[in-house]
Amino acid sequence: MDIAINILPIFLVIFLGAGAKQLGFFPDVFVKAANQVVFYIGIPALLFIKLSSAPFHEIFDMNLALISSFSVCIVWLLSLVLVRLKIFSPLGSASAASFIQASIHGNIGYIGLAVVFYSLGNNGLSIASFLAPFIIIPQFLLSVLSFNIYSGRKRKRLHH
Repeated sequence: MDIAINILPIFLVIFLGAGAKQLGFFPDVFVKAANQVVFYIGIPALLFIKLSSAPFHEIFDMNLALISSFSVCIVWLLSLVLVRLKIFSPLGSASAASFIQASIHGNIGYIGLAVVFYSLGNNGLSIASFLAPFIIIPQFLLSVLSFNIYSGRKRKRLHH
């Protein structure tokens, strides 16, 4: 219950922001610019600061990093199987790729790091900052691969 109380403010801020945007307090141009500042400057700066100031021997855990990357790959494979078996009704190529990408994509930067900080403190945030690339890079690579697999374009075969 303590964790729920600790992370409740994160979701309250999200809902307040969504409500304020719906009421017109934040125009789209502001939301786009603010999002870019957070994505390109704020989150990378936070990760850099946490990683550069944390004792390496306390946050480095290659087993945890490999398990994190492996978990993304397992979820990707499972989502591929679900698409192939047409579990969620026959999906078109674009929908299949979107389903797979959504299955493996986690919102680490905007929500994940905040939840970790408010539930586990600075040490937890340092560990999450170390693990972030081991989750984000496989997510991006597998997302691109999924969209390439399900792009709907016929591949030309090379004739020798």
